[in-house]
Amino acid sequence: MMASTSTMSCYYPSDYYYLMERQREKLCPNTLRQDYVHIFIIETLESQLLLPSQGSKKNFTTSIDAGSKESDTVCENNCNKKEADVSKHNEDEETVLFMIGNKEVKSFIKRLLTFSCLVKKTPGIGFNSQKAMLLFCDRITCPSLELIWLITCSKYKIFGFNSYIMEVALSSKFQSFVNQLMIFCFSSCLFEDNKKRKGTKMLQDFLPEILIGAFCNPEINDRLKLLKKISHEILTKITYRLISKNPIMCSFMTRQLLLAVIQGVPLANSIKRKYFSLQLELILSRHSDLTHKDILRQQEKFAGPVEIENSAMCDTISLFISEPPQEVLELLEKHLRNPEVNWESLLLVITLWAKNESNASSSTLFSLLKETIRGLMTTGLNEKKEADILAAFILARHCCLISPQNFARYEKWYVTVFGNETTSLATTPETFTFLATVLTSWIPNEPVCFLQVHATYWPHIPTGMRNIWSDYVNLSKVRISEYNEVEEAMEYEPNPNNPVTSTRKVKNLECNISTRIFLLQIQYHIEMILKSFDSLKKIPEGISEMLMFRKKYYHEQFLPALLRKPHGIALSDGRLRLIEALNTAGKLPSNLYKVYKENLK
Repeated sequence: MMASTSTMSCYYPSDYYYLMERQREKLCPNTLRQDYVHIFIIETLESQLLLPSQGSKKNFTTSIDAGSKESDTVCENNCNKKEADVSKHNEDEETVLFMIGNKEVKSFIKRLLTFSCLVKKTPGIGFNSQKAMLLFCDRITCPSLELIWLITCSKYKIFGFNSYIMEVALSSKFQSFVNQLMIFCFSSCLFEDNKKRKGTKMLQDFLPEILIGAFCNPEINDRLKLLKKISHEILTKITYRLISKNPIMCSFMTRQLLLAVIQGVPLANSIKRKYFSLQLELILSRHSDLTHKDILRQQEKFAGPVEIENSAMCDTISLFISEPPQEVLELLEKHLRNPEVNWESLLLVITLWAKNESNASSSTLFSLLKETIRGLMTTGLNEKKEADILAAFILARHCCLISPQNFARYEKWYVTVFGNETTSLATTPETFTFLATVLTSWIPNEPVCFLQVHATYWPHIPTGMRNIWSDYVNLSKVRISEYNEVEEAMEYEPNPNNPVTSTRKVKNLECNISTRIFLLQIQYHIEMILKSFDSLKKIPEGISEMLMFRKKYYHEQFLPALLRKPHGIALSDGRLRLIEALNTAGKLPSNLYKVYKENLK
């Protein structure tokens, strides 16, 4: 039988050699010393960890051979309990064993590991790290993170952290380890005075090992390929929690500590740049529910002050964009070609990147962006790719809004790109027609400030194309006037009992933005119907299509908006003629027509 572990706890590191020799002669006399030393260390460690908790003085003894079954049973029970705790995120994170709580146990482990270091340096004995790791993984079922750190990363290191990861990767205990590591990285207990220094040190030692496994991995065999995959998964989980808007997932203080650890990781800049670039790509690849129409409408919002709810994203991105401008731009260009580009993240990256750049490099940054925008615009017009034109306009407008002194004011950029015959990107009838068509389709979603620029600063117009641009300008002016009308009438809302007039006051004078946009889209639809009616001199087919396929919209939205008299403005002749034509054709309910006629008086 082994000596009592409580008795062994009073040994000095050098004394373990004599204890090991006595036990080897008694239990395994035919085993060589160099083949037994790792068994002694791991079995002794296991015996100490299996002692009853709560400071009990009861001794726990075990035989190297006979005690293995009992040891496995106890460890298995402890593991099941800890995995249940680790698998869910509780506010009481102390339920997860990060640290070795008992000081006597910790002191014992350090002396034992010091002995292992002495053995390594002793000629004729040696120490088989690989065998020690295999026995540790087999016998110590659910080690705490501090124990893993002591054995794999500290000055007592007996085998490597990544070697341990590769060994447990395919076992059931690996997911428990990952969950424990993730909760530890974002645990509030790291800020307790008695744990902060140790917790930070553990983070500082774990992270470089994970980065090495991910970015310095030759992948020459399946084990190394698995290590790379696991390391990337851990880093991805960390990034997603860093940018989470949920304070429970990552508090402000925890985020700042972890970002500081990441920034100060003692690895070559080339490794850190690979890591930052990959994490930035993860952020840009996140799914977004915003469409390009949403981006067009909210362009000014994305260029404004960063909202508090996006502070987590900003802190994280600010760290990950500390790369040369050309490399960041290549990453942005890659995602600009993606039809499902996350514009919210991409524009935030550009904003933070521009703010973080020094004055000396700002000109370089915006010069690169100008080249990218011009390339996107040229490709979009020549190959009829609306997505590229959209990307070019959104990027240009964003740069104009966040830094007009370094990029240009929007009207100046617009004139430079389209205003001169020699420099315009839309000089042929085909490219100009496509540009006008795209811009016309954006009218319901365009901010008024950009429409005013387009209506005021005319581009170079190829021969025979003036009517096309005049139509676009007229529609833009209608959109602007409708917007001004909505702004003036924000204190009113339609009375459902009288769809022709707007008489019911709204208590909250701030009109909901989605309602405003919906009203403007209806007005745009009306203007297109009126334009078709004027040119065809008959009721457009669009009216029949609405009656067949969108009857509810036609009766509840389209007709009330068509019949509504703008506040202080007379109805146009074209609208009056269309209303009469609809009434004559029986496409206008008599009750609505009656109310409409009364309000004209």
